[in-house]
Amino acid sequence: MKTLLCITAVLFVSANVFASNINFDRFDTDKDGLISQEEAKVNDTLMTLFAELDLNQDGYLSKSELSPNTPE
Repeated sequence: MKTLLCITAVLFVSANVFASNINFDRFDTDKDGLISQEEAKVNDTLMTLFAELDLNQDGYLSKSELSPNTPE
């Protein structure tokens, strides 16, 4: 159980660190203000963390989901 909690904590921290360091505009290739799963496919880490980062579970990543302190 401790191992599972540790792994979960590491993944959560990793997702937040990764999200705060990505260049949103680089992935938003259609410039609609969202990163779709299709757009995220160019980065294995982003695809792996996509569901965790998609806080509202709409299938897209917004700037606020990737950097909650940054206004959209």
